[in-house]
Amino acid sequence: MTLRRTCVWTMLVAVLALPAAADDLAKSLQGNWKLDKLAALEATAPDSYKKAPDAEKAKMREEVLARMPDMTCVITKDKLSIKATGLDESVAYVVKSVEGRTVWIETTETKKDGTTEKLEFSAELPDADTLKLMKKGDPQALLFHREK
Repeated sequence: MTLRRTCVWTMLVAVLALPAAADDLAKSLQGNWKLDKLAALEATAPDSYKKAPDAEKAKMREEVLARMPDMTCVITKDKLSIKATGLDESVAYVVKSVEGRTVWIETTETKKDGTTEKLEFSAELPDADTLKLMKKGDPQALLFHREK
């Protein structure tokens, strides 16, 4: 087989494998995830925390993390559920697209009055055990780690 023919076949196989890779990435969202509370604190901390001396910052961090509720996220093939103290929400979702390591999903929440609300989220998987979930238009992300 010539080099040119080998290159053409390699490119064809790669192009045909793209939909399968996207499906695999979307399927890898499924599972049980636990919020990384320290990452959440660091991402949303006020300037007073960020500018504090290390010893004071450590004390503040300890106090905040002790009060912060645990949060879990369970993702199935068509539902996304978030649970924390005083919060238990479950919404349907569909995969809209996959871009690199990011899966774009659209959630549909049915309200008590029967109306529905649709929201878009990016679900980035930097590695197999890390999920960065962000609502479109919101700069704050929630960082989760896969529960084993």
